[in-house]
Amino acid sequence: MEAQRDKRNRRGSDFVPPLQPETLKSDEEGLWELEFAHADDSAPETPARALEPLPSTCNVRAFVEALRCAFSLSVAGPSNHQIESLIRSFQFALPAWQELAHFEETHYTRSLLAFDENFSVMLLSWHKGQTTAIHEHGPGAGGERCWMRVLEGSIEITQYDSLCTTKEGEAAPRNVNKTMIIEAETSRVICFDESIGMHKMGNASQEELAISLHIYSPPYIECCSRSAGNQALTIPLVYKPIAGIKNPPQAIMHAERPSKLMFTSLDSLVDMLRNELQKETSWERSPETIQHIKTLLESLRFNPKEYQEYAHFTNGHYTRNLVGYDDKFTLMILCWEKGQASPIHDHANSSCWVKILEGTMQEILYDKSEDGTVTVRSDSCLTAEHVSYIDDSQGVHRMGNPSNKQVTMSLHVYSPPYKQCWTFDPQTGTKHRVTIGRANATCNPFQERALVTDKQGLMLPSVKALVQRLRFVSVWEHAQITQLMNSVCFDEQEWAEYVHFSDHRYTRILIAFNEIFSLLLICWNPGQGTPLHNHQGEDRKVWVRMLQGKLQHVQCEKGDDESTCVTDTISPEAGTVIQPDPTRYHKLVNATKEQAVSLHLYYPPYMECCFKDRCSGEKKSVPVVFCSKTMSSPGTRRKVASKFRTFRKECIQYRTKVFSNFHSLVEVLQPVFEHCLSLAKSREVCPRKIRKLLESFQFHPQEWQQYARFSTNHYTRILVAQHKDFSLMLTCWNKGQVSPIHDHATSHAWVKVLEGEIRDVQYARSSKKTTNATQNSSHGSTSASSTNSNSNSNGDSSVCCQGNGDAAHEQEEDKEEDTSPLVVTKDTILKSDAVIYMDPSVIHSVTNLCDNGPTVSLHLYSPPYMTCNCYLETGKKSSMGVVDIFGPSTTLQLPADMSPLPSPSSSPS
Repeated sequence: MEAQRDKRNRRGSDFVPPLQPETLKSDEEGLWELEFAHADDSAPETPARALEPLPSTCNVRAFVEALRCAFSLSVAGPSNHQIESLIRSFQFALPAWQELAHFEETHYTRSLLAFDENFSVMLLSWHKGQTTAIHEHGPGAGGERCWMRVLEGSIEITQYDSLCTTKEGEAAPRNVNKTMIIEAETSRVICFDESIGMHKMGNASQEELAISLHIYSPPYIECCSRSAGNQALTIPLVYKPIAGIKNPPQAIMHAERPSKLMFTSLDSLVDMLRNELQKETSWERSPETIQHIKTLLESLRFNPKEYQEYAHFTNGHYTRNLVGYDDKFTLMILCWEKGQASPIHDHANSSCWVKILEGTMQEILYDKSEDGTVTVRSDSCLTAEHVSYIDDSQGVHRMGNPSNKQVTMSLHVYSPPYKQCWTFDPQTGTKHRVTIGRANATCNPFQERALVTDKQGLMLPSVKALVQRLRFVSVWEHAQITQLMNSVCFDEQEWAEYVHFSDHRYTRILIAFNEIFSLLLICWNPGQGTPLHNHQGEDRKVWVRMLQGKLQHVQCEKGDDESTCVTDTISPEAGTVIQPDPTRYHKLVNATKEQAVSLHLYYPPYMECCFKDRCSGEKKSVPVVFCSKTMSSPGTRRKVASKFRTFRKECIQYRTKVFSNFHSLVEVLQPVFEHCLSLAKSREVCPRKIRKLLESFQFHPQEWQQYARFSTNHYTRILVAQHKDFSLMLTCWNKGQVSPIHDHATSHAWVKVLEGEIRDVQYARSSKKTTNATQNSSHGSTSASSTNSNSNSNGDSSVCCQGNGDAAHEQEEDKEEDTSPLVVTKDTILKSDAVIYMDPSVIHSVTNLCDNGPTVSLHLYSPPYMTCNCYLETGKKSSMGVVDIFGPSTTLQLPADMSPLPSPSSSPS
C-alpha cells in the first residue's frame, strides 16, 4: 500500500492523446458495450496508438465520456441495470485512480472528478476504519440514484430501517436492517436509490486503506448530515479537475438543483435568475417556479463583504438599493435601521421573494377586503438566511426590523419589476397609490432630438450597435472612439432598461464588459457625485459623453490635495470628451438641480470605483448594478453556460474584489497556469498575475470553515484541490503554533491569509547573505500589502510556476553541499487578505501571531507540493528530513530538535 501511495503522489504526464468519442451499443438484454472509435477510419488497424504509453488521465476520461454517452442516448436516461453493466465491464486501470486518491486521518475525503446536468463522479478515499455519518439521499436532493464500485480494499454498508426520537428530541436510527461488505476483488457494482433510506458506509478494514468510485444521478455534490446537536454538517470536496474533461459552471448547475449550500456572488445570482425566469413566457409564475426560486435562494450564501457594499442606512426611512435587473425581474437590497418598517402594501401583480441577509425581520400578513380594509392574518419573525414569498393572491403584508439593537439587511427579487403599488391604512381603511422607485424618472432625450448623422454619415441607432462596433476596434485612438461615442443614441427600450436613479448615491450600470473594454451608464440625481479617486494603470483611457444634464469634473494637480483642484464642466453639447490623465485624483459631481445621465467607456476595462474613506482610512468601492444581458444572452442552456464561464474569467481579471468560492478559483487558475506555462518568456508574468488573482478573490468564511480542522499539538493542512499544474491547501493554526523551517522543494508558493495574522520569516545561508540582502532591498518595503514578498520573485530564476529543471537541480545540489548556518533575511507580518509569493529557493518558517484565536491561510503551490526539506538554524537538515506532504497524515508536527520559535535578527516589519 505504501508503494501505491508513492506512485499516486507522482505527477502524471502532460501528454493527452486525441481520444475520439466513445460510442455505446445495447444488446438484446439492454446491456451496454463500450466501443472506441478509431482516429482514422481508413486505417483501423494502425498500431501507433497501442504503442504509445497512455497517461493515467486517459482511463478516467474514457470512463466519464462513456457515462456521458450513456446518459445522452435517451431523455429518460439509462436504467440502473445498464449503468451497472457499464461500470462492471469497464476496464479500470487502478494506478490511474490511485493517483487521484487523497487520504486524511481525520475523515474520509471526497474528490470531485466530473459533473454535468445528468450525473457527478466522485472518488472516495477511506483511511483505516473511517465511515460516513448516517444519512439519506432524499428526493430532489440529487443523488437519487447512486452506483458504487470498490476499486481498492473493502467497504461496509449498513442500512437502518427507521428513525426514533431520543430523550433530547433528536432523530436517531432505530434498528440495523442490513449490513454487507463489498470487496474490490469481486468487481461488484452496488446501486442505491432513495428507497435505501437511512444508511452509512465506510472502510471495513482497520489495517488497510480503501478507495471507492461513486456515480450519482441527478448530480450530488455535497454530503450533508446532522450532528448530535442537530447542526447541519457538510463533508467538503477536494476538487480534482482532469485534463480533457469539461464541466459546466457549478453556479449554473446549482441553479438547476439547489439542494445544498452554494457560496456565490450577487452577480452570479443575477445570471441564475435570468436563466430560470426566462423559461416562462407569461408573467404569471407557476407553483413549480415559485418553489424553485425559493429553494435556490435558501441554498445560496453571500459574502457579507459584498452585500455590505450596497448598504445605505438613513434615519428617516428604510432604503432600497438596486443590485441587478432584467426585463423579467429586479434584484434589490433593502436596508432597515432599528425599528424601521414598511407600510402595508401589495405587489402590483408581481411575485416577491425575500431573503434575510442579516438581522431579523417581522412580517405581518393581512387579508384584504374589496373595500380596501385589511385584517391581520399572521405575524412571524424571520431570521438570517430565511426566505419568504408573497404575491397578491396571498394578500398584502408589512415588513420591518423589530430590533432596537441591530440593523437588518434583506434581499428582494421582484418579477416582473414594478414601479407603483397600493398602500393601505388599517386605521382609516383607505388606500393610496405610491411610487416605489425613481427608475426612468427622465425621458429619453434621443426621442426628442432630431437624429443627425456626422460627416461620414455614421449613426449607431442603439447601444447594442455601439458595443458590436467596439468589439472590432483594433487601435484605440481618441478620434476613432470619439466618433463612435458621438454617433450612438438610445432607443426607447434601452433608455427604460438602463436608466436607474437612486436617492442615496449615483448609480453605475454595467452595460458591456470584456477583456478589452467596459461600458457603463451612470445616473446622477442632483448633488450626487463620486468620491475622490483615480484609475490605476498608466495606459488607461476614459471617454465620457453626457447624454442628459451637466457634470463638474474636478481634478487635483497634486496628489489627493483638493486645494489644488481644477474644475471644468461636461455637457451634452461638448460631445464625447476624453478624460485627461485618469491616473490623477479626480471626482465627478452633479452640481445642478436636474438629473444627469452619462456614458463612460474604459480601456482597459474598469469595474469598481475604488477609493479611500477620508474619515476611517478604509479602502472602499462603489459597486456596479448588473444587467443580466451583460453576462448572457437568450439561447440554449449550453450557450448560457459558455457565456457565463467566459464572462466570469474576463470579469475576474479586471476586478479588485471577486466574491466567489474555491471551485471558481480552481476553474480560473487552470487556464492561467496553462497559458503561462506555454509561454517561454513568462518568467515574471505568472507570479504577479496569480498573486493579483488571489488578492482579488474573497471567500465566504462559512466555506473555508467547512474545511478547517485544528489540532492542539500542531498546525494542520487540508487539501482543497489538486491539478496537474498546482495544488491548493488550507492551513489551520492554533494560537502560537509554528511551522518548522522548511523549503517547498521545486514548488512556487503563494499564501493568502483568510483569517487572523501570521508571521513569515525567510532565511538564507550565511554564505549567501549579502546576495539575498541586496536582492531583498531592491523591492523596498517588506509590508505584506505592497512588497513582492520574495527576493527572487522578479529575478531570472523565477520560471513561471513550473519546476526549475536543471536550475532547480543545481539549487538542490548547492543545498546539499552548503551547510552554513541560516540567517534571517526577511521578517513579515501578514494580516487578513494579505498575499505573499515565494519562489522555490525560499526557506522560511510561519508562526500564528493571532492572540484572539486561530488563524487560517490558503496556500497555492505549483507544481503540486509533494515533499519538503526541514532545517535547523545551524543549517543542517532536521530529524524530519524529507516530509511527505500528501501522506496519510496531512499534519506537520514540530520536531524535537528545533527551537519553538524562529529567531529573527531584527524586529518584524
